[in-house]
Amino acid sequence: AHPYMRALRRGIGIYIDDSAFSVYRRVVQRLAQQGKLAIAWDDAWKDYGTAMHPRTTWMFWTSNAVNGERAMQKAADDGHDVIAASGDPWYLSNSNEYTVRDMYEYDPCDCSNNQNSVNCVNTTAACARVLGVEAAFWMDSFDSSQLENGLWPRAAAVAERGWSSSKLKWYTNTTQATQSTATRLGMFRCHLMERGVAAMPVTVEWNHKYGSNRVSEPGSCMVQ
Repeated sequence: AHPYMRALRRGIGIYIDDSAFSVYRRVVQRLAQQGKLAIAWDDAWKDYGTAMHPRTTWMFWTSNAVNGERAMQKAADDGHDVIAASGDPWYLSNSNEYTVRDMYEYDPCDCSNNQNSVNCVNTTAACARVLGVEAAFWMDSFDSSQLENGLWPRAAAVAERGWSSSKLKWYTNTTQATQSTATRLGMFRCHLMERGVAAMPVTVEWNHKYGSNRVSEPGSCMVQ
């Protein structure tokens, strides 16, 4: 190992024969002593749950209930901060080929959303524990030629969901009182294209096989 890493392990008290749990707990404790917070994937929650340090922030990416319960809700109810990073639908490279609309309509603070009813919380107190959201695009099956299409404008829809009120629940409005999310993201796609960014059409599914998709019909960059 690199000398820096050997010194770091000695300083924290990590040894070769330590269990993964011991390593996790010591790292979190050391960070807490320095006034910092550790973020752990929910894989560790599945294995160790509430035995982990109480200052651990949990990032939930899997969409499987743990021990028959919503793990994200359980972590928040136990006083942990959480980050919503659900692979369904917020892994942009997901083979389920989620649309811009799908990205927006998953609300981690509303389990009645029509995208994911496991990685979510259903109380005001638990929602206050949701620090933020994360989307990811894994490049193991793609290259840079597909990155812009894979990211945009779906990543913008995730951001919209993250900073929007839960009252702005639907992608399109039922009234004309306010501009719809669909209209804003359509305009955003046009701005990206004007700047040379190869943003995917807002009205089609992202195609996992090709890392993109074609426009549905001739027309404005807002509604293709």
